Amino acid sequence: IETGGARGRKPYSAIIRAVNTEDYMTARPLRVPWTMLRRVSSRILNGNLSLSTVYYDLTPKPPATIEFE
Repeated sequence: IETGGARGRKPYSAIIRAVNTEDYMTARPLRVPWTMLRRVSSRILNGNLSLSTVYYDLTPKPPATIEFE
C-alpha cells in the first residue's frame, strides 16, 4: 500500500493477513503469536528499503471478500 511518503519517510506499508479457510469464500484470522509477528515484520522491514510500516489484519471476511480491500 502506498502511504504517501512525507518528507524523509519511506512511501509504502505492508499488510500481514493470516487466515484459515475451508471454502476460499470465507476466512477466519489465525492466532499468530506476537513474537512471531514481531520477527516477521522485522524481516519484512529490513528486507525492503521502501517500507515504513507493517500492519497485521485480524478481521474475518464474509463471502466474496477474501481479498484485501
